Amino acid sequence: MGQQGMKKIEFAIVLVLLLSGCRETTPVPPTQEPTVAMTPVTVPSPTATALPTSLPPSPSPTPATPAASCPPRRELPFPARPTTVTEAPAVLAAYLSAGGDPAQLVPLLHEWEMLPPQPMNPVEADLTGDGVPELALSIIDPAAQTYPPEGTLLVYTCQAGNMDLLQAYTPGQGLGIYPVGAEDFTGDGIPELAYATELCGAHTCFRAFYLWTWRATAFAELVAPGTLSLPYPTFLLAPGTVRAVSGGIGSVGAGPQRTITQTWTWNGTTLTQTATEVAPAVFRYHAFLDAETPFFAGNYAAALPLYERVLTDETLQPWAPAISAADERAGLQALAHWRRLLSQLQLGDRSGAQAEYETLQTTFVDHPVARLAQRFWEGSQGGESVTAGCGAALAAPESLTVVEFLNQFGYANPTYEVHQLCPFTTP
Repeated sequence: MGQQGMKKIEFAIVLVLLLSGCRETTPVPPTQEPTVAMTPVTVPSPTATALPTSLPPSPSPTPATPAASCPPRRELPFPARPTTVTEAPAVLAAYLSAGGDPAQLVPLLHEWEMLPPQPMNPVEADLTGDGVPELALSIIDPAAQTYPPEGTLLVYTCQAGNMDLLQAYTPGQGLGIYPVGAEDFTGDGIPELAYATELCGAHTCFRAFYLWTWRATAFAELVAPGTLSLPYPTFLLAPGTVRAVSGGIGSVGAGPQRTITQTWTWNGTTLTQTATEVAPAVFRYHAFLDAETPFFAGNYAAALPLYERVLTDETLQPWAPAISAADERAGLQALAHWRRLLSQLQLGDRSGAQAEYETLQTTFVDHPVARLAQRFWEGSQGGESVTAGCGAALAAPESLTVVEFLNQFGYANPTYEVHQLCPFTTP
């Protein structure tokens, strides 16, 4: 018999001894916490204990000696794939207790067809504060009929020279789960385990972010369901902070989108959103939306140069899924002149408003926005009464045509109503 055959026999003997002699642990989910509605989709989420307003200080742990508590790592052949996913945690415990290297868990789970579809590396960190690192990973059920496949989060800990299952959590059918990392969010010197669940629809997967903290005998959930959920986010951890970077909804019908980065910070009780960064506009339509934000906030001076960019920036790209690029450009530029006309009047600059009106009538002849502006100008008596002008413009049939144009950019973008074309209908 060759050396490789002897190694297989040795591992089989070790596996049998470990499975028969290891202390049996019963995995339990986190303890219960009140739930809130998920936004933008409902995602079944872990439960946990409700936390006090301020977290009590954690007791100083008694440092353990990792070398004495954890089995020395060595190169081992992969154990055979378990018959069912419910057997996998025990087989993994035996493999790790025999010295199996956590760095080999990704190829091992891939061989077993139990590797989650999300990019995942096992997380090693001292999650319990005893001086010995725990190991967190997730597995999927290869027999699952849903996408993502049903997943389970596993946390192992070193005890008496073995790797024992400390806690396991399966969020439910159709929900994936994977560890994100470990970082100290609460400031007690002990890192929390960050993980995410994933729920997929026809075109888009939403991932929800969670944190587990150690509470003496089990993990408790720090993040209420629905607190942080985005389409296809990447989560980046720092002490007390997570940055979620999302490229948007994965559907052509959603329209053009920009990368959004949200920053969430631990405030002593929960995660709160503290910043949002939106990638610079690439499409002319998004440049128009950038100007709409200060316009509807009443900051007309700030809106004017942003509408000017819609008119002059030649680097902006068309979206134009249903109309030509030329028609889209003309529509957005006509709307930019229209908004500048209204902004000038709100700032008391009638001559500037008249210049915008004349440009619309000479450059955009017979365009629906130009006809809308004509109805406004005549109804307002040359800008004398904005309220009367808006009434005339909104009553014009062209208003419906303009709204239809604005609403063709997908469901991930704003939906306009007619009154928003001229929102000055009261004195």
